[in-house]
Amino acid sequence: MSSFFCEPLESTAIAMANSTALCLREALQNQHVSVELLRDRLNRSQRQLAQSVLEFVEMHYTLSKRSDSSFWRDYQAKGLAAHQQAWIERYKHAPSGKRFELSDVKSVFGEFGMFCNLSYAMMFYGYGIKPAARHQALTP
Repeated sequence: MSSFFCEPLESTAIAMANSTALCLREALQNQHVSVELLRDRLNRSQRQLAQSVLEFVEMHYTLSKRSDSSFWRDYQAKGLAAHQQAWIERYKHAPSGKRFELSDVKSVFGEFGMFCNLSYAMMFYGYGIKPAARHQALTP
């Protein structure tokens, strides 16, 4: 678990270690595939996994309204990356009844991302970001 650290939740480190073990197991079982292809796929999966965790945590820090230290102010001043902002806009302006599926998350954050659509929805909801169509439907 000490090979990667970006946030203090041990559960994320455990999930990353588990994902890495599963990817390694898959690679070792595919003896009919060249070692180079397996190596490249494993490396790509680990880069995407780590990047998805970093970006998820970064979104939390950037969306936070905290301003009690330079840490929080620096993240808010930095802002979100274009694809992160696009993901939020896509979520906010979803057609009524549209559900975001895992394929939606993978199209933005990669095939091997750590977090699913519900993880993003809960983060957005916690920061007051709601889909406009559903929010309007609930307003009397």
